[in-house]
Amino acid sequence: MQYESQTLTCPPLPCPSLLPSVPSYFKWLYHCSPFAYAMTALQAVLFRDVVFNDCGPLPCPNVCYGDRSLCFSTGREYLASVNSNPDNLGRSFGMLAVIFSVLFVVGYGCMSVLVRKKTN
Repeated sequence: MQYESQTLTCPPLPCPSLLPSVPSYFKWLYHCSPFAYAMTALQAVLFRDVVFNDCGPLPCPNVCYGDRSLCFSTGREYLASVNSNPDNLGRSFGMLAVIFSVLFVVGYGCMSVLVRKKTN
């Protein structure tokens, strides 16, 4: 009964397979986005060593639209299904540091140019 009341008040989130794919000419944006690396790191920290025990016999209760392939027994299986490698946690944090360093240097350069224009 509690489950039914939650489905009425909380709209279901779309499955990743229902989202449109990104065109190939926008793939470079993924590698420049700090959100992608932050999400990868967050997923790795949250799901790396998790064991799911609610993936029981048919029908699996936690599947999206009845697809049995979306029922995972470990967090590593889930991470593999979303193309996330839990062993690349250091790479994700490193890329975040590089992106924020570049943004800091560019911001510092822009501010120093603006300050020089104001003082002259």
